[in-house]
Amino acid sequence: MVLNCLGLKREDISTYQDYVLPNGLYLRLRISNHGVNLSTWFNKNKEQRDEDPLLPKLNKSTNIAISFAPNEEECAEKGIDFPQKAINKTRVKTDAGNNVKPQFSVGHIQYASWLLTDTDTELIATAIKAFTENGVYTDPFGLSSGKIIAWNDTSNLPPQKLTKSTNTIKLKESDLRNIVKECVCGILNESKKKVGINGYYIAKNGCDYEYNGEKYHSVISVIHKSEKQKYHIGEDDHCYVFYIELGGKTERYENPYIFDELLEAIKMLPEPS
Repeated sequence: MVLNCLGLKREDISTYQDYVLPNGLYLRLRISNHGVNLSTWFNKNKEQRDEDPLLPKLNKSTNIAISFAPNEEECAEKGIDFPQKAINKTRVKTDAGNNVKPQFSVGHIQYASWLLTDTDTELIATAIKAFTENGVYTDPFGLSSGKIIAWNDTSNLPPQKLTKSTNTIKLKESDLRNIVKECVCGILNESKKKVGINGYYIAKNGCDYEYNGEKYHSVISVIHKSEKQKYHIGEDDHCYVFYIELGGKTERYENPYIFDELLEAIKMLPEPS
């Protein structure tokens, strides 16, 4: 269903898609019903680069895997435990038969397919589409929704080495004052936007949004740090109502999933007027 929403075709069990953004960022996306096997990623990339040597290696791209765990009936048919948590295989077998740690990472999110509604599926598809446009995947639910089984970064990247520089930079007193001023302003701005565990911050004074052609101002809003996804809480006939804004389009959030930052925002609400 997610593939249909995105206009993609299912190829065997996994579907791989590559995207190149106008700024040159190279994205690799995989949608499947099983965990991450870095050896598969490595071999597929190697095959692609054999055909096109200009394609970047995996450590030069942003790699995201979205998987959907099978439901109880599917697990029973396969004779496996339910729920089946993805097993991420983090080693690559070389042509010589050695298992080695690859020098790239894959961000992996696994959803509980049996808990997802059609609306949920559309939200995931919208988030994936946004990823293909800006290089950032923003999960629409949050860990506290119970719809995510696994969320991890399958990575074997070595720690970066610090290199000493022999270059000397001379600064005037005015340059130093400007640097300090910029740092202080940056810290103050960040303190106003305290980003939570799911990547959202709370706009306590609310913000403007448009719904059905009319402009409104929310009582309070929860906004992703990418500014691509926003949750607005407004008033309607002495009740609070929820709205979700994705890609500039706002809809009523009929069955809200309350993640950490949204719960914190709800606690801040005054009595409805």
